[in-house]
Amino acid sequence: MDAPGTIEEAKAIDAILKHTATGPGGSLDPAVFLMLLSGIMTETLIEYEEPDAVMEQSFHRISQLLHVTPVPDNLAKIPLPSPVEIDSYTECGRDIARESAERLEGGLEDVHEIIIAIAFNELPVLQEEHDFPIPEGLRMMIEAVMTSLIFEMGTQEFADLMIEEFIGEDWSISDVLLTLGATCGAYYADKKTESTADEMVVVMSAEAMRHGMGGSQLWRGLNSANDDGSTGVVRDIDEFREVFEEFFEIVGLSDPIARAVTVARTGGRMAALVSSEEMGIVQPALAKMLLKSGLTQGLNLSDHD
Repeated sequence: MDAPGTIEEAKAIDAILKHTATGPGGSLDPAVFLMLLSGIMTETLIEYEEPDAVMEQSFHRISQLLHVTPVPDNLAKIPLPSPVEIDSYTECGRDIARESAERLEGGLEDVHEIIIAIAFNELPVLQEEHDFPIPEGLRMMIEAVMTSLIFEMGTQEFADLMIEEFIGEDWSISDVLLTLGATCGAYYADKKTESTADEMVVVMSAEAMRHGMGGSQLWRGLNSANDDGSTGVVRDIDEFREVFEEFFEIVGLSDPIARAVTVARTGGRMAALVSSEEMGIVQPALAKMLLKSGLTQGLNLSDHD
């Protein structure tokens, strides 16, 4: 932490985190702060061959510095944020990490050390000033980093699968996007929730925008005329779920909403890819419509089960 500019950068990151995590009322939200911090750590881990091992070492260091261990899941009193919140805020943290790395001589390695220092300094403050116990904060950080890593690894793997095993086997781009949307809807419907599918559209559009697709994040007014679930996507959903669930079982991702988020991110990334200037296979508006139409069909199919 004594390299030129590193201390200044650490102060800058800390200030950005606090500003971003402070709500309209002027009060800092500890969970948002920790998710942002976790997103920064996620970005520093992704380049490693074994990010989970590096993550474990880093949290062990933080625990030793603080003389505290994470609270076990069965004793935790503070609920974890939703998978949608984790995705949104950790991605914001990843952006902060990339921007910071450009200003530091050691790049993301320096950012990683800064995050350990901020966690050491700020977790006790969250406990003292916001009644957010350090063991709960450590648990939330670990879960958020693990979830964020799984989201990114899953999105990368699923996008590769789409290109190599489905589009490469004569699936049309339209069918792939429609079925990705429908599979997301099917996972989302596995969890009985009062939330609307709009939050899955936001996940899709945010990922598409991160990869260069322009336009609104809500994709309003894009429903196609055929959203009744009668286009024969049932077999296709089963095909996609079969390959996706191999990954989910390996990484231990059982929450249907978290699975839906991973598939929604894949849909957004694929939509950005196939509608990019380089590929230009479909128009952005059509790519969005196919994903959103598929999502509605997937939800409707579940309603009819």
